[in-house]
Amino acid sequence: MRFGNLGVACYTLFQLITLDDWFYIYTDVVQVYPSQWHIIFYLLIFIILETFIFINLFVAVIVDNLEHTQAAATNKPQPTFGKKQNDQDSVVDVTDNKEPILASKFNSKPISEYYPPSQHTKRDLETKQRYFSILASMEFHLHAGKQHDQII
Repeated sequence: MRFGNLGVACYTLFQLITLDDWFYIYTDVVQVYPSQWHIIFYLLIFIILETFIFINLFVAVIVDNLEHTQAAATNKPQPTFGKKQNDQDSVVDVTDNKEPILASKFNSKPISEYYPPSQHTKRDLETKQRYFSILASMEFHLHAGKQHDQII
């Protein structure tokens, strides 16, 4: 009944792994085959082994991800967008924000032309300049990522 064919047996074993109605599986087998009471040992051993295996896999994945995160945190690669790519295009690190990203490709105007200094404080203008520099950098990297995806 629960182990009659391969599909039903796989489903029954999946139920055992998830501990869903495992006792009912035992009672169903014992009701159909009363002399097979020792199936409880098989069920318990299967549950213990599979639980042990899945917990080990789960912990292994977590530990592996933690190691990768720590390795990435200690060995931070230098960002490529903070270096000159060629003589025409100077790319600025987003933490600098003193000049626009890819100045030769954009018709960039100073921020004071868009936001008159008389209406905004110096801090507001600097904040807006940083914001727009970060936004331009994000758009540049999004576009570069899309180009890399198309190549791949």
